[in-house]
Parts: sequence; structure tokens; C-alpha cells
Amino acid sequence: LTAETIRRLDTFPVPTLALIQGGCFGGGTGLAAACDVVVAAEDAVFSISETRWGLMPGIILPQLCHAIGLREMRRYALTGERFGPGEARRIGLVHEICPAGGLD
Repeated sequence: LTAETIRRLDTFPVPTLALIQGGCFGGGTGLAAACDVVVAAEDAVFSISETRWGLMPGIILPQLCHAIGLREMRRYALTGERFGPGEARRIGLVHEICPAGGLD
């Protein structure tokens, strides 16, 4: 189900927008990577967290690799470390950052 959802989102024929606040972990990062535009609140937290459970994030790897590049994807998929919206913007996962509570 997750793989099909991400595939459809990635190929959706109209522009897609992700608004991220709070935690964006695991498959949520894949959903964000599959969107055309990503805006995160300044209090957002990201992690490719599957590694914490001994899993490989195989379903979301293509979208993450395309959005943030192979080297960054390897780092964050292997470590599962958390990062903020500034780092997410630097690596290409997020396009814009807005004040907390300002996504509307």
C-alpha cells in the first residue's frame, strides 16, 4: 500500500505540495520526497528512521535518492539520525521554511 501510494504521488499529473510540521519520520520522508514542493515549519524534525528497527527503507529510496542525492540518502538511511528543516533544505528535501504555526 505504501509503495503504491508513493508511486502514484510521484507520478501524479498535477503539482503536489507537502506541508510538514512536527515529526516527519520513515515513510513520511518518502512522501515528502515524492511531492513537487515541500514547505516545513521551523519546528519540523526529519528522520529516515527505518534503520532503528533493522529495516531498509527500500520503498522510499528512489524518491529520496532523487530528492536529496545518493550520498545524503546513504548517510541518513544508514544512521537514522534526526535533522531539522535547515538541514532538510540544505540537502534538497525541503524548499521553504516558515515560522511554526505558519503553514496555513
